[in-house]
Formats: sequence, structure tokens, C-alpha cells
Amino acid sequence: MAPGTGGGASHPVGRVRGGPPGRVRSARPGAGGGPHGGRLSDLVEGTIGRGDDTLVIPEGAPFDQPDRATFTWDIALDADELLGLLGTFSWVITLPDDTRATVLDEARELLSAFGIDGSTTVDVAWRTDAWRARLSR
Repeated sequence: MAPGTGGGASHPVGRVRGGPPGRVRSARPGAGGGPHGGRLSDLVEGTIGRGDDTLVIPEGAPFDQPDRATFTWDIALDADELLGLLGTFSWVITLPDDTRATVLDEARELLSAFGIDGSTTVDVAWRTDAWRARLSR
């Protein structure tokens, strides 16, 4: 049976998005996100687009507006894992190569400035949002 068809049965459509919750704030007042500002600061302060975390069903689509569920937990990550995580975000992946390299270098410098290197870990709050829209009847 094709999606969206069938005698009155519920046919949900969904989306899942996960990552650290909310916006990251500056590590030091007036310094931006990194020890000396820079491209990482631009990302942290929001001057480089990071994408949208909402889901809106377009008017005229055969689905109701979505329900949203949020799941949260903490995970311990070391510096290499934090940098690896940073490198997986689409808003980092899509940066020009030179900007992405600069952002990752500045992130490592920032972590080091706070003593996060080697096997030192920090607990990172994690959030996954899940949306589900049902076929309108």
C-alpha cells in the first residue's frame, strides 16, 4: 500500500533531530566563543546559520501539524570526541574547507584553555527531538 493511502488508517510521517540542546553561550564575557574570538565565535554567537529546529507541515498537505517529543540525557566526552561531534554537525560540514579547519582548530584551543585534553571528559547534555504528523482524515 502506498504511503498516505488506506481506509482511515493512521499514516504518520516523522522527523528526528538530535544534538546538544539550545545555544552555546560565550565562554568568557567579551571574548566570544574562543579565547580570541574568531570563526568559532561567529558560530557560537549565531552569525553563521545553524539550521532550524522546527517542523511545520505546509498548508494544503494532507497531514495535521506534528506532535513533538523531546528526550534528554548526558554523555561524557573527551576533547577528541567533542571535536569529532562538532565535525558531524551539518552547519560545520557545509562550511568552506578553510573555515571548517579554522573552527576546529579554535575549538581545540578553547578546550585546551579550559583543561579539556587527553582523557579529561565533560558531561554534555544531549537532546533528541522527534516530530510525528498524522494523515488528516
